[in-house]
Amino acid sequence: MLVPLLLAGALTAVITSWATDMRPMGLSDAFTFTLLLVAAAASAGLRFDRSEERVSFSFTAVVLLAAIPLVGPLGAVLLGIGAAVLDARQGWWQAWVFNGLMFGLSAAVASSVYKLAHGAVMIEGVLTVDGRPLLLGEEPAGVLTASVGVPLLLADAAFLATNLVVLLTVTPRDPTTPSRLALVGGMLRTVPTFLAWALVAFVVVVLWGPGGLDAIALLLVTAPLVLTRHMHGLFSAERRTRTGLIRAIAGAGRDDGVRAHDERVVRYADALALEMGLRPADRAAVHDAARLHTVGMSGPCTAAHRVGERRDLAVASAVAADQVLGRIDFLADAARAVRLEGEWFDGTGGPDGLRADAIPVHARILAVADAADVLVTTSDASRADAELVRRLRSMAGRRFDPAGVAALAAVLDVAEDVDEFDGPPEPGAGASAGAGDAGVPQHHGGDDSAAAGAGAPVARTLPAGRTTRPIRGARASRGSGLREGTVGGRRR
Repeated sequence: MLVPLLLAGALTAVITSWATDMRPMGLSDAFTFTLLLVAAAASAGLRFDRSEERVSFSFTAVVLLAAIPLVGPLGAVLLGIGAAVLDARQGWWQAWVFNGLMFGLSAAVASSVYKLAHGAVMIEGVLTVDGRPLLLGEEPAGVLTASVGVPLLLADAAFLATNLVVLLTVTPRDPTTPSRLALVGGMLRTVPTFLAWALVAFVVVVLWGPGGLDAIALLLVTAPLVLTRHMHGLFSAERRTRTGLIRAIAGAGRDDGVRAHDERVVRYADALALEMGLRPADRAAVHDAARLHTVGMSGPCTAAHRVGERRDLAVASAVAADQVLGRIDFLADAARAVRLEGEWFDGTGGPDGLRADAIPVHARILAVADAADVLVTTSDASRADAELVRRLRSMAGRRFDPAGVAALAAVLDVAEDVDEFDGPPEPGAGASAGAGDAGVPQHHGGDDSAAAGAGAPVARTLPAGRTTRPIRGARASRGSGLREGTVGGRRR
């Protein structure tokens, strides 16, 4: 680690020394530099803790970009290093040294690009280009955009690219993990945000110089950002509370087998919702419904409950769950999906006898996801996906939504023609009380003897070392088995 840090420091010094002649930093810049340093340190403190939020909220890039024309390349580099040093959350010195050098190097490269783009700099309150005052003329907006806005945008792109290169350099090249690819994807997703920071920095510079507001410009721009962070924090806290409530309801009174089943159904449902192109709000409803779909069930639910003489009990359980979950406003769509999971696509299901598109898409997806976890009966794991898709297709249009079954085949990467599957189910597997409906999803409680009775599918034991292929689009970790774990206390 020491050698890369020394190289980064040396490279930062060389680049900064080359770019400094664009706008040397003097004692007269002390006040401006101090204000920018305070803003940069405050921005670092506004970032969400990783345990609190998946996103980062910081406008350090705004401060560093605005510093290039306001206090010059040297000032921008010192601000980058200073912001990292003043970040109180850095628990060990290597962290702030690395972050400081990364910010410093990024600011140096951005300053060089700004210089090459002939960007305007502030000298004694006047914007100048190549030592000459910037003449705004009759079209000040166009002049400012060309002399400040565009160079800042290019500098911003260089800042982001330098960040990415540094992070890729220190990230281990481990072919067994997707860390480098995930890093690139994460950085690319921040491009729109970084471009927005360039626009904000442009506003700061224009208000500070031609606008004549000086330090007030920084306050006018950063105050709304601080307020936005506060509001986002409140939203995040509410979301965490909702998530905790959902998990508490889902886990109440459930054994480890049912909880494991719920988790697998959640992963299937998430993948199906994404594959079918649902909006984020609808995907969230599907996710919640999958996590809560066993609420209201007491004891085992076998094929007899689904299609046989005891089918009304499964419907009653779903209605009971809806009566509980439906009282919570933000779970309204999820509660309806849980209630209507038992509806059949041909209209012969319950509790309301809905058919086809009259059944909410959330419920149709939930039915397929639930089946995907419990329907496989073959002991040959290499053919599990093909058998699952074959059996679901045999019930598509009758029990299941054909679009949902097609989506499952897509996420499992099963070919359209699975009729060549030559491994029949184990004898007696999936027999149900309803003729022709073998393998309809079963929910199992903790009572193995009840779950293994007539009509229950034969539990399959995964061969040693077998892992199920990760669902495409579900962001499942490498090697995680989608059907591994226990259902109803039994190893699947």
